[in-house]
Amino acid sequence: MDSVTSTRPPLTRSIPRRTADPQTGLGVVRLRAAFRYYPFTHLGTALLATACYLAGSAFAMRNSYEFMLSAVATLVLIVLAADGRLQARRMAAVELVWDIPSLSACTPISIDLKASSCQPHYFYRLHAQVTGRLHAGNQALVHLRAEVSSASQELPLELELPVCGELSLRIKLAVRDVFGLTRSHLPGRDERRLLTVRPTSMAMRSMPRIDAAVGDDTTRRQRSADEERYYMREYQPGDRLKDINWKAASRVDELISRISPVSEEQTRIVHVELRHFRPASPETLDSMLHLNYLKSWLLAFLREVKTEYEDYTFRVIAGTAEYSVETFEEIDELALHLAAITFAPAAEYQLSVHPRELFIFTTAFDTALASYVGQLGESAIHLFRTVSALPRRTWLRRAKDDGRIRMPLMRRSGQLKSFLPGSWALRRDRFMLGSSILGPNVHVENEPLDVSLL
Repeated sequence: MDSVTSTRPPLTRSIPRRTADPQTGLGVVRLRAAFRYYPFTHLGTALLATACYLAGSAFAMRNSYEFMLSAVATLVLIVLAADGRLQARRMAAVELVWDIPSLSACTPISIDLKASSCQPHYFYRLHAQVTGRLHAGNQALVHLRAEVSSASQELPLELELPVCGELSLRIKLAVRDVFGLTRSHLPGRDERRLLTVRPTSMAMRSMPRIDAAVGDDTTRRQRSADEERYYMREYQPGDRLKDINWKAASRVDELISRISPVSEEQTRIVHVELRHFRPASPETLDSMLHLNYLKSWLLAFLREVKTEYEDYTFRVIAGTAEYSVETFEEIDELALHLAAITFAPAAEYQLSVHPRELFIFTTAFDTALASYVGQLGESAIHLFRTVSALPRRTWLRRAKDDGRIRMPLMRRSGQLKSFLPGSWALRRDRFMLGSSILGPNVHVENEPLDVSLL
């Protein structure tokens, strides 16, 4: 069975850019080049400006002490800048090795950057400036910035990203002095990586009971000639009644299943659907965190079911894409595909098969859910939906034990130093309770999310 039946979308994404005339573009390039080769940091620039002021004051007031202070400060800056530039040229051939673990949202990430044996000497350190953009949704970006310096070959970098998506990282290497006055970029040593940040791991708060008598089956024959003999095992949900060895079961007071190539083993197929549908509108803080929680909820459901029912397989539907998942490794691979999924308008499509039991994961943004459920007929439907935890009237306060889940975008005070969300983090969608879905064969489980910025 193929693990994934659809092609994974590329990690790169086209971003609209402002058009400019050639003269303006050339001026920007020259400005960036001048800034790149400018040898002083902000602190060094302030010291240089102070030295220039002292020099002017010394000539005006004829003060020899100010002139000496100005000359010493200028000489120190020139020596540090010149020595740093020589070391940067000497380390131009340094090789940077990335040790990147699997990236997950809302999880501290430790990226180890290791340089080659060439190291700066004296009062200098190898400095790495990390910038990046996380494509978290439709026109929704998270800007990333971090810096790390080290006198050794290792540059440990710690990050924590708030949401999943596609991450574009860029690292610039430079040589800086320990006083933080000068910098010298290593020529041609800009490193770029395209990474995928998976949805965060979570545990199911409640696990629905899957009725083995209702679900859909498929058959798998034994392939090995050595296995063409009957063997017995304990009864598992999903085994056919005619495969039970009643004679052996009567002796041990336990149901025993008889498996053979003649009586084919039945494998349960669980149909799961992710409805990432929302009317076309700008992304908001609520839409981003609701969709991220929904992806983690779906993955937690697959892992819980696979742990309890090892022989079950999944048919996961996400819009017009379909995935066949059979093992835990394929669940992890599915997480990479889910990370790139964003909100889209409700698609007009029909299931190729009509399952007898369907598990739907959606949000309160799904306005077409009621009509879709009405088309499923007599199928048993388990609906998992995220809704707003805010009451309809803001002056009414809920109890602390109302079951809501607090979802802050920034979980730690220091996160603001490493990433900065776009304007979407300031927009809100309140009072999303979703439409009522009623029916004797519909089980609805709403998950109230208390979304906030901090």
